[in-house]
Amino acid sequence: MDKTIREQIADYLVEKFHVDESDIVDDVLICNDLGLDSLDKVDMIMDLEKKYDINIDDDLAEDLHTFKDFVEIVKVMTVQRGKV
Repeated sequence: MDKTIREQIADYLVEKFHVDESDIVDDVLICNDLGLDSLDKVDMIMDLEKKYDINIDDDLAEDLHTFKDFVEIVKVMTVQRGKV
């Protein structure tokens, strides 16, 4: 069974940044609560862009703060591009 985008992004955070899976909830702040810094956030955005073949512009990226923000933007952009 294919994993949802939410599950894929959660797995990514666990694997790449060694985040405790139990800490990954919708309203968790990626930088403040999960311990990622601004460079990690940029790295995460670039990885998601590559994985899902999307382009998150800088203005939009500045508004991504919570886990849910990242999940929702990937969902919206993949649907708009017909990737899902």
